[in-house]
Amino acid sequence: MKRTILSLSDYKSSLGDIHERITSIINLSFEDWCKIQDYSNSLGIGTVIYKPRTKAGIVHDHICHRIFSEFILMLK
Repeated sequence: MKRTILSLSDYKSSLGDIHERITSIINLSFEDWCKIQDYSNSLGIGTVIYKPRTKAGIVHDHICHRIFSEFILMLK
């Protein structure tokens, strides 16, 4: 099976509004991370330096939660 790489315009036209919804979910999940980091830094123990793996795991979990809520639960 030969793979082809779609242009950005072809990709967006094939997904329709789903692309915008996924982009919004990713942005909101990253904003959640920023809020978590701000909260932990406000605890009075100094700045917490999180490892990139921790940050990625938190953002990933929030993306998964939102994707599930947005796309899977709406099918029921």
